[in-house]
Amino acid sequence: MDERQDRSAENLMPSEIALHLGEFIASVIPVVGGPLGKTLSFVRESRNSRVRDLILDLDSRFKNLGNRLDDEFVASADYARRWESTMDEAVRARNVDKRQFYLRALTVIAAKDRPKLEVWDFHVETLNRIDKSGLMVLGAATAERTNIIDTQAQWAYLRSRVTGMDDVTLARCWDDLSNLGLFSMRAVLVVDGKHGPVETEGLVTEYGQRFVQFLALDR
Repeated sequence: MDERQDRSAENLMPSEIALHLGEFIASVIPVVGGPLGKTLSFVRESRNSRVRDLILDLDSRFKNLGNRLDDEFVASADYARRWESTMDEAVRARNVDKRQFYLRALTVIAAKDRPKLEVWDFHVETLNRIDKSGLMVLGAATAERTNIIDTQAQWAYLRSRVTGMDDVTLARCWDDLSNLGLFSMRAVLVVDGKHGPVETEGLVTEYGQRFVQFLALDR
């Protein structure tokens, strides 16, 4: 690739990169070799290291699927459309962990045992709306000690798990997760000026648990 082509690749907007690569990946059966090989060469030679790393990582994940990979679906317009929009989000995500969650989502939907498309779409839309702090709090809430019923104890536990996060930020993340249907309650400002949750049973909702499993946050 000459210098002019390299500069062009570097100047592509994320959505243009996603569209360009999406056309290749939707046409490849299987996902190694052929047009995808040309795509990977283009990305390796480009200076856009984030796109390069994402594509190489995704290619590795597809190979690991083995015979679980649904070749027919990967070649479909339904997959191509979701691949383009999700890769666009992954390219623009500043948080490394969130990029990995987008790649996991693209891998999950490429498998023969994938969830229903409307369920996958809903999960990805939820992921789009959570920032890195929210993902940290959700991961902490579904970690080893998930059987805490007393909400004040749950609050204290989360504070100990998300070190470096102040009470105001934790309460904001808590409310955001509640608004998304992932937490079963909202945090409130109590009379002494400190943030804490209202009394209720449980914290992570049934949908929250399924979303956590979708992202493999519980592993």
